[in-house]
Amino acid sequence: MASTRVPVDAKLDEAADTLIQGHDDPSHAALAHPRSPSTGHGTLLLSLAAVVVMALAAEQPRHSRLPATTLPASHAPGFKPWAPLPAVDGRKLAYMLYATNDLQACNALIAAKKIRALGTPSFIEIVALVTEDVSVQARQVLVNGGVRPMTVARWRRKTGNDYYKDSLTKLRIFQELGYDRVIYVDTDTVIMKNLDELFHLPHAVFWAPRAYWLEHLQPFITSVLLVVDPDNALFTHLEHAIEHETEVRFDMDVLNVEWQHVAGILPSEYVVLTTHLKENVHKYLFGYTSFLDRVSHTYIHHFSYSDQYIKPWTMDADAIERQPHVLPLYYELYEEYWAQRRALCSFL
Repeated sequence: MASTRVPVDAKLDEAADTLIQGHDDPSHAALAHPRSPSTGHGTLLLSLAAVVVMALAAEQPRHSRLPATTLPASHAPGFKPWAPLPAVDGRKLAYMLYATNDLQACNALIAAKKIRALGTPSFIEIVALVTEDVSVQARQVLVNGGVRPMTVARWRRKTGNDYYKDSLTKLRIFQELGYDRVIYVDTDTVIMKNLDELFHLPHAVFWAPRAYWLEHLQPFITSVLLVVDPDNALFTHLEHAIEHETEVRFDMDVLNVEWQHVAGILPSEYVVLTTHLKENVHKYLFGYTSFLDRVSHTYIHHFSYSDQYIKPWTMDADAIERQPHVLPLYYELYEEYWAQRRALCSFL
């Protein structure tokens, strides 16, 4: 059915009335300083001229919506959802993962397979930054699976949590390794939606989703997903910051301390903790109308600790106990990981 268009003249009349009312409103910022009548009249004419241009250019009818501050960026008018990236771009693009052992190499392969299954074209490479601890066999399996292993020096801490001791290695994505833009993803995740749209983002020091669960630290980002335009100067800055730190910091901490107010922040639904598929399910809706609506818009689920559920490779797959009040997807994420590991990682 064809939509009914409001006549342009009617739009102009309505816009003019609105503009005049805005100038007459005592709370209007422009009235904070007195102006002469001629100055105000000239400003009003210029403003009306701008309204004419905007009204003539309008192609879509306006829709009522909540204030922008209550919604994530993906709800904003004009937001363009994922579409296949054109091959003619001129930039060299890549997804990057990292592995400091064979288990992480397996996880990287699982993630790479999911990236391709979600539609990422072959001209976008998938690269795994691997250290010397990744075996020759695991590297060959990566190659056979369409992943380019790229050897890098391990960046290991001598102190701190053993689980995160090698996590600084991921920050090598900031080095210039032959790519103009990189999308980095942690491999203790399940990717749910195509991420290629992030290659279209404007330049920033880096982009990352908000670590929404750390409410007392905001603004604070998570390093589970990063969009980076590699620059050796940025990497040198990180090296210097870590060398001269006054306390032990890991990858996420370093990025937040050094670039907290210059990073581009992605909507929270880009990375959601698996915990919030079964706990606090209505607390973190990110502006969506329901829990299921939020789930359907989630790009990445990050395996997080909840009761007996931890990282899937540390669990017994036969010990899973389904609870009827928990969304089945919660368990399906674990089952997807276990199935992919059996199918792809016979070298473990």
